[in-house]
Amino acid sequence: MVFYKNKWSMFSIIFYWILSIVMILNYIHYHLSTGHFGGAEGGIPLFYEIIFSSIQILDAVYGFVAFMIPPLFFSHECIRQRITHCDYLQSVRLRHKKTFFSPLLLRQFKTNFIIIYFVFFVKMVLQAIMVHIFYSPFIFEENSSYLTWSFTINFSTNSFVNLICTIVIIPLGYAIFYSFVFSVGLFLKRYIIYLCSGLLLVIISLLLAMVIGGISPIIGYSICVLSLIQPGMYTLLAETISHSAWVIFVYPAIFYSLLTILLLIIRRKMDLKEGY
Repeated sequence: MVFYKNKWSMFSIIFYWILSIVMILNYIHYHLSTGHFGGAEGGIPLFYEIIFSSIQILDAVYGFVAFMIPPLFFSHECIRQRITHCDYLQSVRLRHKKTFFSPLLLRQFKTNFIIIYFVFFVKMVLQAIMVHIFYSPFIFEENSSYLTWSFTINFSTNSFVNLICTIVIIPLGYAIFYSFVFSVGLFLKRYIIYLCSGLLLVIISLLLAMVIGGISPIIGYSICVLSLIQPGMYTLLAETISHSAWVIFVYPAIFYSLLTILLLIIRRKMDLKEGY
């Protein structure tokens, strides 16, 4: 399936970008209307505040949609075809290849990963540009006081380096997580359940992280999705395992990547037994 020929895929991507722009403009308007015109580092604090999304009602709506809509970017059609067996002939044609993963699924996963990364990367770039132009120009510091005192967990205290790392890494976190969501969808029998599986898995992840985090912070952070998509911006039970956002990101990235690979291997073995 070519995603740009699927109307729901294109509509969902454009809708997500428009919703993101509205949310960003809402933040900018709120700060300007309350007399906040940027501080010593210009719009940098607002850029991170938008990612954290913590002060307005619109954030709840945006957060809900942001976790619900990514499966519609591409993987929803793959799951629909699988549930209805529309991809059976493609699977049979490639079944003779002896690999740990289904060649068809591997191709779909690569496409899904790239699309998810691209969509969220564009969103992050738009956010940086809009804050810089419409709110306050970024003022970069080699040793940022904002990152040192207000934002104690970061990729770097150099505000420019941290900005670039944030723009690049956060989309990677989303791509990893929604690859996991895709792998879970391979075991579902109802298409409608997959459409809300992203949000459901986020909720389950947060609940498990809070329960297990009190026993083992490392395992808690590994399970917590927010450590993957907002590294350094969320502390589990007011505890942290590191002041480096790299460390905070790596644990859940490894955990969800391994879990995705395991589910793909299990699905491959089940398909071969079922003659799929």
